[in-house]
Amino acid sequence: MLSFDEAGQSGGKPLILVHGWCCNRRHMAGLFQHFSRSRHVFAVDLPGHGQTPIQDTPPLMDAFAASLSAFLMERELFNAILVGHSMGGLLSVLAAGQQSERVAGVVSLDGPLPLTAQARAGYEGLFSRIRAEGYRAVAARFVREVFFLPLERGSLCEGIVADMLSLPEDLAVALLSQLPTLDVGKALTACRVPMLCIGGSFPRFDQAALARLRPRAWIARVALSGHFVQIFALPQIIAMIEKFLESGVTASAAGSDPR
Repeated sequence: MLSFDEAGQSGGKPLILVHGWCCNRRHMAGLFQHFSRSRHVFAVDLPGHGQTPIQDTPPLMDAFAASLSAFLMERELFNAILVGHSMGGLLSVLAAGQQSERVAGVVSLDGPLPLTAQARAGYEGLFSRIRAEGYRAVAARFVREVFFLPLERGSLCEGIVADMLSLPEDLAVALLSQLPTLDVGKALTACRVPMLCIGGSFPRFDQAALARLRPRAWIARVALSGHFVQIFALPQIIAMIEKFLESGVTASAAGSDPR
């Protein structure tokens, strides 16, 4: 069972906030605080992250998505809006495909849907360095250089980096190694609900490929933000999600997204 925070009023479409790779639900705090004023909001810790033990959950994307699907069933949630950052965006898409009757929409915050060619090559180079130098020797540098703009580096950045490096190495590597090879096209096809995909200044996802795979998806970018858009561009992200909730989720009949 996933550990979680819950706040807000029941009724309407609940929001489920899903953190990214090596993070935890605290990294979704800004969204949680804002939307809990008007909606029923949950922020979860994925298996092996935050306060959720890994237990017998295999370190596979499908298994992590299944844990998110199980959370929806355990809490008897319907018409949920899944809001996922990074890997959490990918897991939200997978879970929406597994639980289409319970999910009304997905918001992916710089999720790898699909990865750009540059990001894919970057991961290949990262794995080569890990094999040569070891995970700890290269992970912190990789995270700082890839996930944060120079103007974002400081105490807040270092706190996030420290949180990410606290995850056990075997789990971190097992999850990260799946990103370049995952069949994202299949996942996007199985996810039939409206989608909002938001990237930072240098999106991790291939916007053109996403538009081909999901021509009805809303695709946007925020200015002057690295990968952690929900932290460093919080007002812009809130405005886009609010707009999506007001119009995007109801634009397709019965929550579907025909192509």
